[in-house]
This record gives sequence, structure tokens and C-alpha cells, in this order.
Amino acid sequence: MSKASKALSTIVFVSFLLGSNEFIVLGISSELAHNFNVSANQIGSLTTIYAVIYAIFIVILIPLTSALHNFKRLIWFVVIFASTNILTAISFNYYFFAFSRIASATIVGTINSLVIAFISKVAPEGKETTYLVGVFTGISLASVLGVPCYSFLTGIIGWRILFALIGGLSLLSVVMLSLVLPHWDGDVSTSISNQYAVFRDSEMLLGIAVTSLSVAAVYSFYTYLEPFLRTDIQLNTTSTSLVLGIFGLMSLFSNHVSSWLQRRFAQESFPRIFLIIIVCFIVAMLVRDNPVFEVLIIIMFGTILYLIGTPATVLFINISKRNHPAADVMGASIYPIAFNVGISLGSMTGGAMLEAFNFDGIFFGGLILAMLGLPLSMILVKKIPA
Repeated sequence: MSKASKALSTIVFVSFLLGSNEFIVLGISSELAHNFNVSANQIGSLTTIYAVIYAIFIVILIPLTSALHNFKRLIWFVVIFASTNILTAISFNYYFFAFSRIASATIVGTINSLVIAFISKVAPEGKETTYLVGVFTGISLASVLGVPCYSFLTGIIGWRILFALIGGLSLLSVVMLSLVLPHWDGDVSTSISNQYAVFRDSEMLLGIAVTSLSVAAVYSFYTYLEPFLRTDIQLNTTSTSLVLGIFGLMSLFSNHVSSWLQRRFAQESFPRIFLIIIVCFIVAMLVRDNPVFEVLIIIMFGTILYLIGTPATVLFINISKRNHPAADVMGASIYPIAFNVGISLGSMTGGAMLEAFNFDGIFFGGLILAMLGLPLSMILVKKIPA
């Protein structure tokens, strides 16, 4: 195996751990609510909080820690990430659990941004997009294997062991990263104000809005998928895990569709993605009285979960290279920021609609968000040069 392939495998592994940490709660929310004697909506609200903290601390930590150099930053943040998972494993009440999740959220986004930035240093020329798909594949694997398997394993070994396992594997990944990644320092002379300039760029802000609305539309439903399966469709634990597993497999496939969309349509992918999301929500609302068709539409949602990933990441990196060449890591951070702003908006919208209209609301809320994003995506195509 070449050094580049080893680096990619390690990046996928780290991405899987980051995704597992973020998505595990979606697969065990009912168990956590029971364990801590709180409502499912309180557990769901942690997804919103996690995503907000995730996005905010990318903006804070990337400029402020630039003196550590990129490789050193990555190693130290992964060590901290491992520690926060150990804290989660020993949580003795809901508030300590929430604290440990927030602590984890403060550094996950920076790790993800650094991993994306390292792609340009390890990928062979012309294969950057393929390696980017590797990052998204790692996150998707957390849905494919993590969410359903963690949901199933929680009933056998308990959720605390699972978080401890993520922590232990994260420490192992530190050794792996040290062996395969270049000790890339980055441009530490770049001023903080120059790095923050990306957030004053109108092209970047439009891209963030479009990406966030796409993610928010899907996550208004996905955040509450596990309780939806158990409560609305009334599936048992085994059936729920099976459906989550199939959903995850389809989300893995969505990464490859995302890559194809980028190669075929470039940024013109964005309006097409919104149209696909809108059609999915309309179909979902039409089949609400038929459990079989509901399960099928859930599986279809898996295929659109990460469609936005590759086109959005390439868009942000290209804007950064063209307008802000010195802010390489900050440019790579924009997609994780937009993604988690979308998760926050989507889970908050889904929670509010769930409270107001029960599970019918999470479909309607997603449809509204997608319809808001469609015209913005059309403006993006016209405004930003390909």
C-alpha cells in the first residue's frame, strides 16, 4: 500500500470516529432519554447545541491556534477529542452528559477542517476530489455502521462502553496519524484578520446559506428518525436497527452520487439537489398512512443525505483559493461550519414542528427549508464563476 493510500485510510478512520461521536446520539436517543429520565426532545436538543458549538468553535480555534502548526494542532485536538469521549462514558446525569458533548463539539470541527486541509498534501495530483469523498465516506460509515450498530449494541453492552471505545480508538488514531501524515506547518504568518476575511466574502456567505439550508432540510427529519421509527411506525429494536442500517448504506451511496454530481454539473448541482429533496418530502407526506411506503421513503432519504458534500466542499475551497489564498485551513473549514449550521437549523426546526404537529411536522418543516434554499441555489449558480 502506498503512503498516500495509508494516509487516506487513516483519514477515513478518523472521519469515522468523528462521525460516530456526532451521530451515535441519533441511534440511542430513546435509551438516553430513559437512562437520564428526560424527554426525547431534550436529547434531540443536544444535537442542535452540539452543531452550534461545533460551528462556532471552528471560527474561534482555527485562527487562535495557528501558531501550533497544522500537524501539531491535529494531534493535540485528537487527544482532547479522545478525552471528551471518556468523560461522556462516565456521565452520571444528563447535565454532565450535556457538558461532555459540548466539550467534544468544541474541537471536532477543527479536527475535521484540518483533515480536509491535509487532503491537498497527501492526495496524488488530480485525485483531490476522490480523496475528499474518502473523508465523507468515513462520516457516512458512522451512519452505516455506527448509528444502527450502536443502537443494537447499546442493548447488549450499554452506551457507556461505546463512548469509551470511541475514546480508545481515537488515541490509537494519534499513532496512526503520526506515521502517515506529513508534518505540515502551514502558513503561520497569516494574520487572524486575513483568515476571518473569508466570512466577509459575499460569495462564501451565499454558499454557506445554500449548503446550510440543504442540510437543514434533511436533518429536520433525520434528527428524529430513530424515535419516528419506534413511536410512529412502531418498529421493535431489531427492525429499527435494520432500517437504520439500510438507511446508512444508502447514505454511503449518496457520497458517490455527490462526487458524480460535482464532476458532471459542478456548482449547477445545487438546484438539482434541492429539487430532489423537495420531491422526496412531497412523496413522504403523500404516503404517511402506509407504513411500508414510509419505510421505503426513509430509505430514499438516505440517498440524499450527503449529496451536498462534494459540490459544497469544492466550491468553498475554490473560492478560498481564488479570493483568500493564505487562509487555506479556514477555507477548508467552511463546509463543516455550513454543515453544522444546517444540522442546528434542521434539528431545531424539526423539534419545533414535532412539538406542534407531531411527526407530520418534521416532513413539512424539511419541505419549507428546501423550498427556501432552491431560489438561493439558483442565484449562486449565476453569481459565482465556475
